[in-house]
Amino acid sequence: MEKHQTEFKEAIENTPIIPAIKDAESLEQCLKSDACVIFVLFGDICNIAEIVERIKAEGKLAMVHMDLIAGLGSKEVSVDYIKERTKADGIITTKPMLAKHARELGLATVLRSTISAILQISPNNTKM
Repeated sequence: MEKHQTEFKEAIENTPIIPAIKDAESLEQCLKSDACVIFVLFGDICNIAEIVERIKAEGKLAMVHMDLIAGLGSKEVSVDYIKERTKADGIITTKPMLAKHARELGLATVLRSTISAILQISPNNTKM
């Protein structure tokens, strides 16, 4: 297991509640918290490196949600960009291809999925 993957696994075992930041104000709050890991849910290709740098400077792990960073696409090169330009510890994504590539690069990964419940309605409008 790669360094980032091991660090992330240990961090979430010790602190299973992970704060997610959506703006600069929540970033400031999380930097002052006891959280070991921070999920980054905002930013763009111009400022994501600075956001991650601030998190890393406080000794915390930074997990970047690839799908929410403006200017990043759904190609593997976006993962390369996050690894090389931001030094993030890992990524969050809904795209299995990006998660696979990130693991190959030694990044920790969270593959986010959504489960939709489908209700069947009988002809007389009762649930089945």
